[in-house]
Amino acid sequence: MKRLLLAASLALASACSTTISTADYNRSCAADADCVLISTGDVCACGCAQGAIAKSDLAKAQSDRESLSKGCRMGKSMCAPCVDAVMAVCVNSRCEATPR
Repeated sequence: MKRLLLAASLALASACSTTISTADYNRSCAADADCVLISTGDVCACGCAQGAIAKSDLAKAQSDRESLSKGCRMGKSMCAPCVDAVMAVCVNSRCEATPR
């Protein structure tokens, strides 16, 4: 019974996640122009673009971010502006975020 409750709790916690990861999107590329930056981590917190995905999955990532943000308990507070510290590049046919 304890295992069942633990499994149900873990399933519920993952279903309520407000986290975005680059692992959820296509990262394949042939050139730097195929890659774009996205904000990763908790969509309910302040964050800057720090992950790279394939440009072809950008609309999906934006839609996911919008859907996940509906699960935020409180609206976002004022966030400091982001510094353009990383860029999206294609490395060995995979989009990566790298320091400028």
